[in-house]
Amino acid sequence: MLTDLPASPSLFVQPHYDDAALSCGATAAQMAARGAPCTVVTVFAGDVDDEDLDEFAARKHKRWNLGGAASVLYTRREEDVAAACQLGCELLWLDHPDAIYRDGLYGSDSRLFGLVHEQEVSFPEELAAQLIALDGVTRDFALYVPLGIGNHVDHQLVFDAGCLLAAQGWQVFAYEDLPYTLHSPHKLQERLDAVAPWLGDEIRHPVEAGFERKLQAISAYRSQLSTIFRFTPDWRASMRDHALSRGGAQVVERFWRITPFDAGG
Repeated sequence: MLTDLPASPSLFVQPHYDDAALSCGATAAQMAARGAPCTVVTVFAGDVDDEDLDEFAARKHKRWNLGGAASVLYTRREEDVAAACQLGCELLWLDHPDAIYRDGLYGSDSRLFGLVHEQEVSFPEELAAQLIALDGVTRDFALYVPLGIGNHVDHQLVFDAGCLLAAQGWQVFAYEDLPYTLHSPHKLQERLDAVAPWLGDEIRHPVEAGFERKLQAISAYRSQLSTIFRFTPDWRASMRDHALSRGGAQVVERFWRITPFDAGG
């Protein structure tokens, strides 16, 4: 069933610079166009320098062809600003480093898309407190976090922060991580099964009015497009086809309400 989302101020919490545009950009654009305050919060946007680069991170930088760490940071932030402008959203960067820069904890793809390291199990609590302490954020806000499809550790950490806030009574929704379900559709069900106790209703939100702005926002991340859509010959068509496949006759973005879960109950 197609269901509307709350017409309230919103925080779209993205682990990395492009996640909100890819996953729920049309929803954000529509809300902003209607006059609802909308802010994109990029969590892992901390400063980077060349000393932070191990071999794994250096390979990522080489793929992006952006030069040294300072150049990567400048370019990624410039892209993030351009995308937020396309969506009509405010933008905030938090100062946490991306997983590939965190002391070699995630120095391979298998670690990056595996279990959260034991040193970081308390991070969701820290992030949850940071989000609700942001200037102007009140209980009227709805928060949107990634579902965590694909199991990128940064997506898992942000989802877990959302679960903590839901348990405190905040209105929290998980968005369908794209392009993960374009590349590997089976990973959606795997993730749904893994976090089922936290999930309430599925929401298929019609987004035709904001879809072109979503595509424009995605195109702002020009340094990432060849990596993000390396399996997709026409990424714009693939994004629209995916949205239609979820909504039938309508273009939709998908969300799941996060509900409090008592692990001991």
